[in-house]
Amino acid sequence: IMTSSVKVVDKGMERILRELPYLRGASVDVGVQSDAGTGDDGETPIAAYAAYNEFGTKSIPARPFMAQAADENNRKWTQTAGKILNSIYEGRSTAESGLAILGQMAEDDIKNKITTLKEPPNSPLTIALKGSANPLIDNNNLRQSIRYVVNI
Repeated sequence: IMTSSVKVVDKGMERILRELPYLRGASVDVGVQSDAGTGDDGETPIAAYAAYNEFGTKSIPARPFMAQAADENNRKWTQTAGKILNSIYEGRSTAESGLAILGQMAEDDIKNKITTLKEPPNSPLTIALKGSANPLIDNNNLRQSIRYVVNI
């Protein structure tokens, strides 16, 4: 009678299969979340202020801070996502922690864009009223409201 044996060597497939369901449909929402609260008037949601500035209104020129941050950092975010997938494959990270890293990076980049955006400038009247020439910083509510949420 001949017998044979097979030795199974798991090189990470079990780990990948365990994380796969978390990656399917997983996402990171970055920006002003719906629960960010209201502005100084106590009525207008901060998310509305963000939209007014991102897209503009009849009286506010568009200052697309989120779109510009995404355009300027797209390559970095894509490269980081690739590194995160490698890290998950190698067992050094989970889907949730990897998405949190990506979310924090995007949050920081959007906040930086709010701080550094200069065009289009505020009108002289607006500068006089708020005491600042920075178009997107008045009381800092908008910048402080930018955050990420991992959806698994």
